[in-house]
Amino acid sequence: VLGLGCLKTMAYTVNPDEQAFVLRFGQIVNPDKMVGSGLHWKLPWPIDRVERFQTGKIFSLSVGNVVNFDDSMIWRNEHGDTKTFISGDNNLFLPYITIHYRIQTPKAYYLNYRKMSADRLLEYQAYNILSSLFVKKAYFDLALNERDQWTKLAEQRLQKKMHQMNAGIEIVAFCLRDLHPPKDIAASYENVVAAYQKREQSLNQAQQYY
Repeated sequence: VLGLGCLKTMAYTVNPDEQAFVLRFGQIVNPDKMVGSGLHWKLPWPIDRVERFQTGKIFSLSVGNVVNFDDSMIWRNEHGDTKTFISGDNNLFLPYITIHYRIQTPKAYYLNYRKMSADRLLEYQAYNILSSLFVKKAYFDLALNERDQWTKLAEQRLQKKMHQMNAGIEIVAFCLRDLHPPKDIAASYENVVAAYQKREQSLNQAQQYY
């Protein structure tokens, strides 16, 4: 029975979307070579143990506020979240952002941040980057005029931070779903957006007439 128990702890499998390495008394065996998918063997527990990482999976992290993707992002609706940020022109708003990432270098991630989950690490750094970006721009620049520019800049800064920290994390996509004003003043924000749209329409009509 003891022999069968040892034999059972010597065999292990790695799934197709995973990579792994073996720890022998806490030290990585063959640190420069990850174990790929399939059936593998190791020394029995407690000598060896296996750490697996889903390197083929794309993880998603909601930053700011969380909302079901089936919900309509209507400004006057309450979505149940209250994490507000402030813009450079002193307007409060609720961002809905999703970061997609993957574990690119398991060894670096394990050695440096195994005591902190990737979600916690990314969320903390993303909040710092977003806060510094938001306070430098007006709300309607963030929500409308410079939407693409600042989201790309935030993604670049977050990826650069991950490299500097040697976190082993790759940012796959930085997706802004919406920037909501507080519900109580949503109607005023909608009026301003409508005025922006009417202004652009008038300018286009004038250019066409010219």
